[in-house]
Amino acid sequence: MQKESGEILDFGGRELGRVRTEIIKKTARELFEANPQRFSVDYEENKKAVDELVNSKTKRVRNRIAGYVTRLKTIENQKLSGALTEAPVPPEEIERE
Repeated sequence: MQKESGEILDFGGRELGRVRTEIIKKTARELFEANPQRFSVDYEENKKAVDELVNSKTKRVRNRIAGYVTRLKTIENQKLSGALTEAPVPPEEIERE
Protein backbone atom coordinates (compact mmCIF):
# COMPACT_ATOMS: atom_id res chain seq x y z
CA MET A 1 0.00 0.00 0.00
CA GLN A 2 1.27 3.47 -0.77
CA LYS A 3 0.71 6.76 0.93
CA GLU A 4 0.03 9.81 -1.22
CA SER A 5 3.71 10.70 -0.95
CA GLY A 6 4.58 7.46 -2.75
CA GLU A 7 6.11 5.90 0.36
CA ILE A 8 5.34 2.19 0.75
CA LEU A 9 3.89 1.31 4.13
CA ASP A 10 5.60 -1.47 6.03
CA PHE A 11 3.48 -3.88 8.11
CA GLY A 12 5.60 -6.54 9.67
CA GLY A 13 5.79 -7.53 13.26
CA ARG A 14 5.48 -4.19 14.99
CA GLU A 15 1.71 -4.29 15.36
CA LEU A 16 1.51 -7.54 17.27
CA GLY A 17 -1.75 -7.74 19.13
CA ARG A 18 -5.23 -9.15 19.20
CA VAL A 19 -7.44 -10.42 16.41
CA ARG A 20 -8.04 -7.92 13.58
CA THR A 21 -6.26 -4.95 14.99
CA GLU A 22 -7.25 -1.50 13.85
CA ILE A 23 -4.32 -1.37 11.40
CA ILE A 24 -5.58 -4.55 9.68
CA LYS A 25 -9.10 -3.16 9.32
CA LYS A 26 -7.92 0.28 8.24
CA THR A 27 -5.51 -1.13 5.65
CA ALA A 28 -8.14 -3.51 4.29
CA ARG A 29 -10.73 -0.74 3.96
CA GLU A 30 -8.24 1.59 2.24
CA LEU A 31 -7.19 -1.11 -0.21
CA PHE A 32 -10.78 -2.06 -0.93
CA GLU A 33 -11.88 1.53 -1.51
CA ALA A 34 -8.87 2.33 -3.70
CA ASN A 35 -8.97 -0.90 -5.76
CA PRO A 36 -12.47 -2.45 -5.64
CA GLN A 37 -11.99 -4.14 -9.03
CA ARG A 38 -8.85 -6.00 -7.81
CA PHE A 39 -10.77 -7.95 -5.18
CA SER A 40 -13.38 -10.71 -5.29
CA VAL A 41 -15.07 -13.08 -2.86
CA ASP A 42 -12.24 -15.58 -3.48
CA TYR A 43 -9.79 -15.49 -0.58
CA GLU A 44 -6.89 -17.01 -2.55
CA GLU A 45 -7.12 -14.33 -5.27
CA ASN A 46 -7.32 -11.63 -2.61
CA LYS A 47 -4.16 -12.96 -0.93
CA LYS A 48 -2.26 -12.51 -4.19
CA ALA A 49 -3.67 -9.01 -4.73
CA VAL A 50 -2.83 -7.92 -1.16
CA ASP A 51 0.67 -9.35 -1.55
CA GLU A 52 1.20 -7.13 -4.62
CA LEU A 53 -0.29 -4.00 -3.03
CA VAL A 54 1.11 -4.18 0.52
CA ASN A 55 4.69 -4.58 1.69
CA SER A 56 4.02 -7.07 4.48
CA LYS A 57 6.92 -8.94 6.06
CA THR A 58 4.69 -11.66 7.47
CA LYS A 59 2.18 -13.98 5.85
CA ARG A 60 -0.05 -13.66 8.89
CA VAL A 61 -0.61 -9.93 8.37
CA ARG A 62 -1.16 -10.41 4.63
CA ASN A 63 -3.65 -13.21 5.26
CA ARG A 64 -5.62 -11.22 7.82
CA ILE A 65 -5.88 -8.24 5.47
CA ALA A 66 -6.97 -10.55 2.63
CA GLY A 67 -9.56 -12.20 4.87
CA TYR A 68 -11.06 -8.89 5.91
CA VAL A 69 -11.12 -7.64 2.30
CA THR A 70 -12.93 -10.85 1.32
CA ARG A 71 -15.49 -10.19 4.02
CA LEU A 72 -15.97 -6.60 2.84
CA LYS A 73 -16.46 -7.76 -0.76
CA THR A 74 -19.00 -10.39 0.33
CA ILE A 75 -20.99 -7.77 2.24
CA GLU A 76 -20.87 -5.41 -0.76
CA ASN A 77 -22.17 -8.15 -3.08
CA GLN A 78 -25.00 -8.93 -0.66
CA LYS A 79 -25.97 -5.26 -0.55
CA LEU A 80 -25.97 -5.02 -4.35
CA SER A 81 -28.08 -8.15 -4.75
CA GLY A 82 -30.59 -6.93 -2.17
CA ALA A 83 -29.97 -9.90 0.12
CA LEU A 84 -28.59 -7.57 2.76
CA THR A 85 -30.47 -4.36 3.50
CA GLU A 86 -28.11 -3.04 6.16
CA ALA A 87 -24.46 -3.81 6.87
CA PRO A 88 -24.08 -6.09 9.89
CA VAL A 89 -22.13 -4.62 12.77
CA PRO A 90 -19.33 -6.92 13.90
CA PRO A 91 -19.53 -7.86 17.61
CA GLU A 92 -16.22 -6.17 18.44
CA GLU A 93 -17.58 -2.85 17.13
CA ILE A 94 -20.82 -3.17 19.13
CA GLU A 95 -18.80 -3.40 22.36
CA ARG A 96 -17.03 -0.08 21.62
CA GLU A 97 -20.29 1.83 21.14
